[in-house]
Amino acid sequence: MKHFAIGDGHKRITTPDRYRADRESDQTTVLWDPEHVDIVIRVSVITVAPKDKAEEDLAFWRTIKKAQVNNSKPKADGKKAIYAYREASSAANDFLHFYEVGLGNHFCVFSITVAESEEHSPAFAEARADLEDMIHTLVERGEGEQFTCGLLECEFERIDESVSSLLPTGLDDSSWTALQKEFDRAFDDRNEELAGRVGLVFGEMMRSEIPSLSWSAKIDADGSARALDLAESGISIFPEDMILKRFDRNERLDLRQFLSDTVDTMERIFREHQEER
Repeated sequence: MKHFAIGDGHKRITTPDRYRADRESDQTTVLWDPEHVDIVIRVSVITVAPKDKAEEDLAFWRTIKKAQVNNSKPKADGKKAIYAYREASSAANDFLHFYEVGLGNHFCVFSITVAESEEHSPAFAEARADLEDMIHTLVERGEGEQFTCGLLECEFERIDESVSSLLPTGLDDSSWTALQKEFDRAFDDRNEELAGRVGLVFGEMMRSEIPSLSWSAKIDADGSARALDLAESGISIFPEDMILKRFDRNERLDLRQFLSDTVDTMERIFREHQEER
């Protein structure tokens, strides 16, 4: 299973492994099964500000009321209120299937657009069942909690673009020399954007040498950062942030040595974790 952040990043859903996600706008995330790219699930998050600041479930009760006003029976799933309905789309012969979810003071609106002729197809039935399961997994990040989520497609694209632009010949024997030149150029020109891209490529080169590393997004009260997780060990490193932090401190790096030092640190932490078990 995969976790994806939605809305402001402080809400999360769980999807089957086959799903991918991307950002359609600041408020809307799109999710899809690559085998059925024409069936897209959209989810938007709207936050409401109650007049009474102590009120923490305004969206929950408004969802209940909206369903009742429309002669529909709402569902309650823990702290979530769910109102499902179907309406015609502006496109001819298309219909929108909506699931409005009230969670605390947030409305999470899930939808699928489908042609009338496909409403009874196995692919749509599977997508709708997946969507309903996603709703059940919807949670809000607690105070002091960190979310681990999958990267959006736009983030994978940024990593790939950084590799192709800084290492035109790809990952090969000359990669470390080429990347070192790019970091030195960023350092000398005080080019923070280039230094960030060096950090992403540094992460990809680490991943090519240590296949058990995989990308994720870590989200907490301070924001979101791209990380590399070491399998199921619970150990994570932040290659982009690691490079940028040293760039900000005017610390010139030997990237090959920095990799060796980072791997040594990871191995030490891993051994300590094993000994504690």
